[in-house]
Amino acid sequence: MGRSPVTPVLILALSMAAGAWSQVLLDPISRECRGMAAGAQQTALTRNEYPAGGLLMVLASVPAGVKGYFKFYLCLDDDAGQEECLNKVSLPLADASGDTFDLSKVGKAGSYEIPLTIPDDVTCDSCSVQWHVEVQDCGDNTGCSVTSQDSCFDVKIRQAKKEEKRLFGLIFGAVRAAVGGIRSLVRRRG
Repeated sequence: MGRSPVTPVLILALSMAAGAWSQVLLDPISRECRGMAAGAQQTALTRNEYPAGGLLMVLASVPAGVKGYFKFYLCLDDDAGQEECLNKVSLPLADASGDTFDLSKVGKAGSYEIPLTIPDDVTCDSCSVQWHVEVQDCGDNTGCSVTSQDSCFDVKIRQAKKEEKRLFGLIFGAVRAAVGGIRSLVRRRG
């Protein structure tokens, strides 16, 4: 059976109509969060494994010139049947700039890697990360509307080995030093 010619047009129309739907996670693969789908039971997709205290790289498709943000939460739920993210921990950006990826700073549309720091003291065989995107649409200057979307993806977080802890410490130190250097250069020029 072939595809209906209406399907691509419908997808394009939905993408153009709602700004938040243009911001999607490309990797890891997202799914609807439990409890947000009218109680529907969700099955886990492929689970990536990460060390505690390590980096979680998220690949997101982001359009240019959009006001809004991405936030990520590690969901520490024990019961897979309940609503997800009742007990959640905010995941900070790896550059130590906070826990919010500002979409208005994106100058060119495309795919962006968002590095997140996993807490040192958390391990889980099967937990999820909830991502939240909120976009402000002021397109016709008659008023602004806010659109938001929440989705989840599954992860496994294991205890980090001693060598990994040293490596991540070096990487985080280098990233923080580079960000600090860039900020001081900007202050001098400004």
